[in-house]
Amino acid sequence: MSAKKRSTARPERTKSGTPVVGQEPLSFIPEKFRTLGWIALILLSLLVFFGGPITGGEYMGADDNVSWESYRTYLQQVDEAGESPQWMPYMFSGMPGVAAYMVTGDRSWDLSMEILEGAQAIFSIVNPDIMRVLFYYLILGIGVYALMRWRGVRRSVAFFSAFATIFSTWIIVWIMIGHNTKPMVLAFLPWVILFAGLLMERWSLLWAGLLILAVHFLFESAHPQTALYGAFTVAIWWITELIFAFRDSHKSRLPGVIRAGLVGVAAAIFAVGMGWDRVSVAAFDYNDYSTRGVDPLVEEYSPTQDPYEYATAWSYDVDETFTYVVPTYFGFGSLEMTVPGRPEQPYPTYWGNDLAPFTDAGHYMGIIVLILALYGFWRFRSSPFALGIGISGLLGLFLSWGGNFSLIYDLFYNVVPLFGKFRAPSQSLVMLEFAGPILAGFGLSAILNQSTRPAEENRSIAKNFLMLAGGAIIFGLIVFALQGSWTSAMSSDPGLMGTYQGQVPEVIAQEAFAIMRTDWLFSAFFAALFAFLAWRFLRGELKGTILIVAVILLTAIDLFRIDARAMHKNEPKEQLFSVFNETSADAYLKGVEGTFRIADVTRHPSYPAYHLHQHIGGYSAAKMRRYQDLMDATAQGSTSMPGPGLAWDLLNTRYLISAQPAAATDRLVHEGAGVNVYERPTAMPRAWFTGRVEVKDDREILSMIAADGFDPREVAFVSEDMGVEIADRSARGTPEVADPVNQEEDDGETADGEIAESPAASYGEAEVTRWEPHFVGIKTTTTDTRLLVVSEMYYPPGWKAYLDGEPVETIRTNYLLRGIVVPAGEHTVEFRYESESHDTGVMLSLILNIVVLGMIAVGGFLEYRRRTSASADDESPETRDEDAA
Repeated sequence: MSAKKRSTARPERTKSGTPVVGQEPLSFIPEKFRTLGWIALILLSLLVFFGGPITGGEYMGADDNVSWESYRTYLQQVDEAGESPQWMPYMFSGMPGVAAYMVTGDRSWDLSMEILEGAQAIFSIVNPDIMRVLFYYLILGIGVYALMRWRGVRRSVAFFSAFATIFSTWIIVWIMIGHNTKPMVLAFLPWVILFAGLLMERWSLLWAGLLILAVHFLFESAHPQTALYGAFTVAIWWITELIFAFRDSHKSRLPGVIRAGLVGVAAAIFAVGMGWDRVSVAAFDYNDYSTRGVDPLVEEYSPTQDPYEYATAWSYDVDETFTYVVPTYFGFGSLEMTVPGRPEQPYPTYWGNDLAPFTDAGHYMGIIVLILALYGFWRFRSSPFALGIGISGLLGLFLSWGGNFSLIYDLFYNVVPLFGKFRAPSQSLVMLEFAGPILAGFGLSAILNQSTRPAEENRSIAKNFLMLAGGAIIFGLIVFALQGSWTSAMSSDPGLMGTYQGQVPEVIAQEAFAIMRTDWLFSAFFAALFAFLAWRFLRGELKGTILIVAVILLTAIDLFRIDARAMHKNEPKEQLFSVFNETSADAYLKGVEGTFRIADVTRHPSYPAYHLHQHIGGYSAAKMRRYQDLMDATAQGSTSMPGPGLAWDLLNTRYLISAQPAAATDRLVHEGAGVNVYERPTAMPRAWFTGRVEVKDDREILSMIAADGFDPREVAFVSEDMGVEIADRSARGTPEVADPVNQEEDDGETADGEIAESPAASYGEAEVTRWEPHFVGIKTTTTDTRLLVVSEMYYPPGWKAYLDGEPVETIRTNYLLRGIVVPAGEHTVEFRYESESHDTGVMLSLILNIVVLGMIAVGGFLEYRRRTSASADDESPETRDEDAA
């Protein structure tokens, strides 16, 4: 197909079908290097914006950024052992690592990801903590640029769309708040659309292989919610293309659209298969054991909302959409202010949305971008590409309203599988903020291309922009009438009042209004100035190059001034990571022999993992369900640590790091600067033989744990009959226990007083001879057939038990621990982490990677042959730049 035919096949390339005239801003660069020049500007914009943190050795101080560092030591440990981090033993008494998408580790079998990560490592030699994330912003920018060039816009306009996408406030804020997997999803979305679009034009093994690769990279981001919204965007665009193809009287495009759809489905299957080692353990192994896949045991134990309330938390409000015009109209997370009588510092200012308890920043993509996006959507509504991208953006907006306007959201919640598992409907705004800059590029192209139209038509359109300029000026004046009502509304907002523990100080409301008023006036000014420049261009009084440069510079100023507000959490890396400095308590614990766990209540629950302390607390969005049940029952729904008492004892919690003891029996063994170490003599060892075994309902077992209602040395509870006779020589019976759901606050004692020592040694001996993240070895001696209770989390998809080298059944004991029936005599018990799903996934991933990379290699060779042949037939090779300046 010739270049001319391609141009007429896509009406959005030029409205009239004629090439755009005018000089490009980088016309001084030789033609073959001009695209590289614009890509260099994309990179330069990132380096300029983040120049301070990059050159100043700073790091983004958000909790998510810092807490991730907790895993680094463990990852080094398993890497040195040549293992995959399948089990994370230093958090929540042990939980899946890869399956919970907590850590990834080295996946050398995923060859394509190895190549990508190698490129990322080279890119991020300088300040890798920041540059490794900027790598994906660069890929995003290049992807949007390439997508817009494929759609036929000039290079400068493609750069404008790429820049606006990267620096859309909420998107660039991701790196500042530690949401570092989201940029990776979005980075490959334009590439997925680009390669699918190229396949609509003609079949190519290269485009098919690259489409699979792009989908795989997107999928490997480990942020399924953002990936789902990316899939929605692609699906809506493809459906729009399909409808238009059916409407075409000749249906010439229909085979290509169907071909792209079929390859897209195959790409999704391949992409999942290329990461099957992660997918299988997450979706098929861990789902039935995690908080995401299993409901709470007893709802009244947990203070969390019902499923719908959970899913609609952090819904965007309908009137909150006004932040796309004035970014601080409802506050902006925290804003740095100079308040009289107080030091300059960030103050909470977000208000106006009951379903969003807090937020880090407003949603804003630039007032000029918004105007051009609306204009572009209207002008190119007959284009399936622009229409499909625009509809996807509107869907993202409607879904984001969630519980605040649930008409559209409820349809997806009730129909789309797994949709209700995600919370924060506002996350769907990624669809709008991806669509907006692309449509804005079309809007700017429509204005520039108008220069080829008759002068009378241009004057008519120019009047509309003059009216827009006047309307923007009037809009700017409105803000001066809002001060009283705005400050009153902010001061009386229930959520913000709770943050300030009462009435919001008037001085803070006044300062917040002053910032909002400034933003309002800037939006009015930028809108009026842009409209005035467009008016002059359409009248032939301004060159197109000046208009393009002005739009880019005004957008950069507009976005940079707003985006920079979220960077106030930046701190020098040494200062920020000082939370991981070894304390005297850490040093003491590292010198203690044996296998034990700790309860550290002095710092972030993830931080002890950095020092390889086996901690009973932690932080994870996908904890083990039974562990969360334990926290619900013993700590009133805590998401970080079970409550003290029998729960701590069962978990082998030998030491407490705290400023004061938790129980009278705790013994001070190390005194530090406000951080003491207390030994807990009531803690059970890592493995022990119990006196007898009883069958109890799960709820009843959990109730007894919560009420400190039994001595684990004397009795262990299982949920069903084991089918094996166990010797019963316990010293005492089991007391009656009250249900903690209705009891008063626990006083830390059992029903008949403090747990007494019992002759546990008479039931047998169990010694941990070897402990590693993926292996536990125990030497046992007993005179009877007994149940060995092991204080490790019950997780049969990964942990397999062996008695003297022979596989045996692991019995769920005391609700969430492991139990093994051990006959009389001396024996060796081993637990090995062996995941068949992971092993199978490794082989499948390797094979599919080889296939896909082979497709790309062969396809690239065939494309080279095709283009060489085309050059021989035509001295003017095909190009997609025929309508660029």
